[in-house]
Amino acid sequence: MQCLVTRKNEHQLEQMKKLATKLEVDRLLFKTFQLESKENADTFLPSRPEWRRYQTNNERITIKNQRHKGCTRLWYSSVILSDGRIVPCCFDKNGKHAIGKIEKSTSLKQIWQSNAYNQFRTQFLKGSKTIGICHNCTQNQKVYL
Repeated sequence: MQCLVTRKNEHQLEQMKKLATKLEVDRLLFKTFQLESKENADTFLPSRPEWRRYQTNNERITIKNQRHKGCTRLWYSSVILSDGRIVPCCFDKNGKHAIGKIEKSTSLKQIWQSNAYNQFRTQFLKGSKTIGICHNCTQNQKVYL
């Protein structure tokens, strides 16, 4: 069981622990919340700084820890969205970088080995700063409490 900790539910962590025990779940994880804009910071960031993935100042939010420059996700995993579109990682929640779609005539293997996927990987290797979903990446960072 996983719970994203936000300002709206941070007071319920003990209740979540009790629920997990009652449901006999194998593991309960509390995860820091991913923000997509500064406008949402006051609404969603937990009040306790140690439960935050970000630092804030008056003008912007930044990830607390410097992320590692490398990314292995592009070479070992993909994400399939509910409509069958394939995106390179879980940070592309809206499918902005959809590389293909699982259909009767198209397999995951075909998409994985496609020119489009390889072009995305090449673009990443040339510089992830040009890829929006990479700006908020927490690859190799601690995101669980």
